[in-house]
Amino acid sequence: MTGTPQWWEVQRGEPAPHLPLPNAGAPLPGVLTGGQPDAATLREAARLGYRTLVNLRRAHEDADFERDRRLARELGLRWVHLPVARAEDLGPERARALLEAIAERPALVYCRSGDRVGALFAAAAHYHGGLAPADAIAFGHRASLGGLASLCATYFRARPRTDHGDDSQRSNAR
Repeated sequence: MTGTPQWWEVQRGEPAPHLPLPNAGAPLPGVLTGGQPDAATLREAARLGYRTLVNLRRAHEDADFERDRRLARELGLRWVHLPVARAEDLGPERARALLEAIAERPALVYCRSGDRVGALFAAAAHYHGGLAPADAIAFGHRASLGGLASLCATYFRARPRTDHGDDSQRSNAR
C-alpha cells in the first residue's frame, strides 16, 4: 500500500495477536493498543509476527525510550515515535500520521497508560473516519481511551472536521 491508507482500508484484516499490556485494546484488525510494554513483551511481539511499534510517549518522559528503539531495531521491528504531549497533538495531521504508522501490521501502539493512544485513535476516527465526536470517542475507548475522553470532546468541538469528503465516504462506494 502506498501513501496514507483510507479509513475503510484500516478496518480490514486479521486481529492482532494478544500480548500482556496494561489497559489493552484492539480498535482495528491487526492493531493492539495499551500501556507501556516491558522488554519481554516486545520480544514476544516480534516472535508473534508484529511488524510495527508506535510509541506515543515523549522521549524525556520515557525511561524505556532508548531501550524500546534499540530492541525494536535488534528484533527487526519498525519503530515509530509519534509523541502526544498536549491537545494540539490530537489534530488531523497527527491522526493521519498514526494511520500511516499502522499500515504495516500487526502493529502495537502504546504510551504510558494507553490513554493517549485511545485519544489519538479517537482523533483518527473523527478526522479521517468521519465519525461524530461522540462516536469517535466511543471508538477511542476500544483503543484504551480513559480520562482524556473529555479533552477529546472539547478539542473536537473547538476544531471540527473541515473536509466533509472524508475517507468514510469512499468506503460506502466500494
